[in-house]
Amino acid sequence: MKTNITPPVDSGRALGQLPAWLIQNAGQCMRRLSPPRLVPVFGALAACLTVGATPLLASEPPLPSPDVSRAYASPDCLWPPNHKFVPIEIKGIPKTVCFWGKHYPVTVKVCRITSDEPTASIEGAGGKNHAPDASFDKCGILVRAERSGGGDPECPGPGNGRVYKIHFEASICLPWTMTLTGNGNGNGTHISIPGCVSVKVPHDQSNKECCDAYDDGQRYDATKCN
Repeated sequence: MKTNITPPVDSGRALGQLPAWLIQNAGQCMRRLSPPRLVPVFGALAACLTVGATPLLASEPPLPSPDVSRAYASPDCLWPPNHKFVPIEIKGIPKTVCFWGKHYPVTVKVCRITSDEPTASIEGAGGKNHAPDASFDKCGILVRAERSGGGDPECPGPGNGRVYKIHFEASICLPWTMTLTGNGNGNGTHISIPGCVSVKVPHDQSNKECCDAYDDGQRYDATKCN
């Protein structure tokens, strides 16, 4: 596998401040050059790529990535189910990622919003007059405070609430190219991590200790009429 790395040139940085993997692999690259070239550590890596030395790296460098493990929606429980849109924020994601002593901003982009109930055809909800039930754009995220009071027609009985899922990507962009294949495009390395948060609309408030809503399967696009 060909590995291409074009890190930022910083020949003045002391070797003791560089990551161990970089020093190790730079040395391997320099030994593979013919004739050997006396170049800075970063230049050695670039020179290896120029002459096509293989293998280029003994191990892949540890790449930074946004941490989405503690992401949550705020608010994450909507009441009352009055058919109104409620602004939602995704919280719990660090705003920056630190790599080599520098902080890179994290960008969160919503990809889609799904629901375990249809937005227009299920009985006991808002129907076509209040559909679709979610939207997102550069101005923010909106989710409708709505659920079916009667539940699924195929499963008679009271509903069990509605669960929305907001699917997103948290991304950072490093200012240099670091790819596993190809030569890169010189526009830096874009690293994205997918994530998901839930917003619930309970059937009722019989249990005031928690937000009782159960996910029956995310089968519907909440941003469309279905």
